[in-house]
Amino acid sequence: LGSLSVLFFALRFWAEDEALRCYCGGRKQCSSPIETCYYGSASVCIHVRLHNVVGQCGPPLTGCARSDACTIYDKPGNSVTCCWTDLCN
Repeated sequence: LGSLSVLFFALRFWAEDEALRCYCGGRKQCSSPIETCYYGSASVCIHVRLHNVVGQCGPPLTGCARSDACTIYDKPGNSVTCCWTDLCN
């Protein structure tokens, strides 16, 4: 049992070290300005500015997201940036 525990913690820290890290803030509530993504290979860093019907935009949504969020937010008038390297947003 002891060696399994050591292996579990080693794998956990290795996975965190390999995980994508993104700036986080704006409309997204974050505990710190940088977050670690846990969506695996589907992780992206995203920066979205949403525009309402009269063309006004509020604060951006910045942080980790699943890659399908890039298409979901890609609507006329919105500004969407998705990237796949640490702190690229």
